[in-house]
Amino acid sequence: MVTSMGLACRLLAIFAAVGRMYAEETSEYESIISRFESVAFYEPFDDSEAPRWSNAAGYDGKYMIGNGSSQLQIEGEQGLILPEPAKRYGVSTLLENEFYFQNQEFVFQYEVRLHQFLQCGGAYVKLLRGGEGFSPESLTDSTPYTIMFGPDKCGNSNKVHFILQFQNPVTKEWVEHHLKNPPGIMQDRETHLYTLALRRNNTFGIFIDTKLAAKGSLLSDFEPPINPPKYINDPADTKPLDWVDEKEIPDPDAEKPKDWDETQSQMIPDPKATKPEGWVDDAALQIPDPGAVRPADWDDEEDGQFQPLIIDNPACKVGCGEWKPPQIPNPLYKGKWSAPMIPNPEYKGEWVPRQIENVGYFEEKDPYSHLPPIAGVGIEVWTMQGEIEFDNIWMGTSLDHALEFSTLSWKVKHDFETFDKNQGFYGFIFKNLIAVIGTAFIGLATIYCICCARGTQPDVDQVIAEQVIRAKREHKAKIDRLKAELRKAKLSFSFFLSIFLSLSLSLSPSPSISLSFSLSHSLSLPSSDLYGIGKVFCPRVIHHVILPLDQGCGILQIHALYLSLKMYTSLFLSSLVA
Repeated sequence: MVTSMGLACRLLAIFAAVGRMYAEETSEYESIISRFESVAFYEPFDDSEAPRWSNAAGYDGKYMIGNGSSQLQIEGEQGLILPEPAKRYGVSTLLENEFYFQNQEFVFQYEVRLHQFLQCGGAYVKLLRGGEGFSPESLTDSTPYTIMFGPDKCGNSNKVHFILQFQNPVTKEWVEHHLKNPPGIMQDRETHLYTLALRRNNTFGIFIDTKLAAKGSLLSDFEPPINPPKYINDPADTKPLDWVDEKEIPDPDAEKPKDWDETQSQMIPDPKATKPEGWVDDAALQIPDPGAVRPADWDDEEDGQFQPLIIDNPACKVGCGEWKPPQIPNPLYKGKWSAPMIPNPEYKGEWVPRQIENVGYFEEKDPYSHLPPIAGVGIEVWTMQGEIEFDNIWMGTSLDHALEFSTLSWKVKHDFETFDKNQGFYGFIFKNLIAVIGTAFIGLATIYCICCARGTQPDVDQVIAEQVIRAKREHKAKIDRLKAELRKAKLSFSFFLSIFLSLSLSLSPSPSISLSFSLSHSLSLPSSDLYGIGKVFCPRVIHHVILPLDQGCGILQIHALYLSLKMYTSLFLSSLVA
């Protein structure tokens, strides 16, 4: 049964498809812009050419617009796909108007689908820095950006990047600041939504599938921090050669005691232990089975030399072989002597370089307002897996609008892709995982007990002989039953034949009898035409007589009935002629 949620998913998918075809003069981009006034950039990748996007020179990977290989996909949906594995991709586009952070919030989100999962590669997006005269064809890995955001995985690294490039106003140097504790990525083949929200109070939130995954402050949750320290280590300062930083030293006045014996072992044989009664010193733990008998049909050429099974020696119930006492700790063991540690009288403490003022120090209380503008969107990644799909890239100034839009885009895909898994076979497995595992365990244990457990096995030749004897007895019983049925059929045939011959002689003259025998001879049919005779003269005979007899009485009774029916037919025709 299709649930209401499943029906809603299908309806939403239909509405989404109809919406894409609605009105030739109004593109989806324009309809989204008009509905959500806060959006500054939106890319649904509905155009198969994606004319706004360009492949940069110097990259061996080329994007395509289409679908991946995952089976559950809404018809008509498509995205920007990085199709081939082990490639570097450089794809970007320019914004119509640069985005400035002052006096407004910032929201960026997009959908990612890993059709081939992700073992080593990136699916992040770079928001390229404005004011640099950037062109999409010139994109490189060193192209300046304002924000880098999105999933990345390789080896032990598994995180959603959030990196800022912020300029030091004193030194004019651009520094990368990485989020200290980024969330992990979603590792499956479904479509997932990654959302980044920056607020005017310098706080941020990272959402995965509309759920908050991380939050913090631009001022305290990045490494290195946006505001550098006021004092730094003097790079010209070095540790003096006579600096002593050993806190403790061995006592120079200590001497090893005269009774300290370093030759003693840590473990020794227990002197109080005695050999158990019944221990056999000259016997082996395992011996050939003395009760083993060479099979009569054993062939050394085909089966090899006969070897009896090796069994545990029954004489070794207590133990066999050389007896050794158990080991116990040596009470005289002291180990290697070393002088005790004492405080170092020359200790000066841990050395640290001299602190000097940081010439690049500055204090920015509102870094959000001073983030550089965004001029473009770039996908500059290297990946070992292909079929990474990007869709519905959104940039705006309202988190509420972005999440509302996700209900029209990502939520439709998510419900469609997870509907079968939740309702079908996999859904049953997921919801009843403990019961399924328990049932599987019991089944495997049963199979093991039946097929693998050791036990006394019957002789194969004896089993076959018993089966042959039983089959012969059953065959003989069937033959006896058939003979008895044949005798009954013959008696019945003789009885009915005598009656009808008598009736025929009494009702008809002798010429008719000759004619009747001629007709009877001419009407003689093979036994396979029995059903044909029944259909001609009495169709109900087949249903009520012939078939029940055929199924329950045996072929000999059917044949006897056929012969009787032939005779009845002959006599009937003879009477008609007479």
